[in-house]
Amino acid sequence: MLRVSCQEHATFTAAEPDPQYCSDMWHKGVGYNSSFQYQKEYDTLKAYVEQCPLDKNSFRAFGSTTNASNGLYNNGDTIWAQYRDWLKKVLYNNPDSLYYCSDLLEYAGSFEFKDELGNTPNLKTALSIMRFLADSSHCSSI
Repeated sequence: MLRVSCQEHATFTAAEPDPQYCSDMWHKGVGYNSSFQYQKEYDTLKAYVEQCPLDKNSFRAFGSTTNASNGLYNNGDTIWAQYRDWLKKVLYNNPDSLYYCSDLLEYAGSFEFKDELGNTPNLKTALSIMRFLADSSHCSSI
């Protein structure tokens, strides 16, 4: 077991993932995009982040899950509030700045759409988060 503490954030314990399992899950998830299977892409990559948060590709999954959310949105399925809640839930599962900043970037973008709860786009929130990311020395690589 690996015990990780994110600066002032919650401390958690995670089992080190099997690298081959995580790699297979990552490739399976992104593979669904080429055949426009957005729900499978979304579900698989969410599971990948939850089960393999410390994997080297975990930060990349946030952009792919947003892409899948966009695909679902274009097909008439709106899941932005659900996606936003999930992004908050997994925000501190990896202490790496790239993971944290990538999650927050996609979280900001989730406010650009009307969600399934009827909430209209909230561009002020999106811009505030993006300003935070731009001002953060930890997020200069995104």
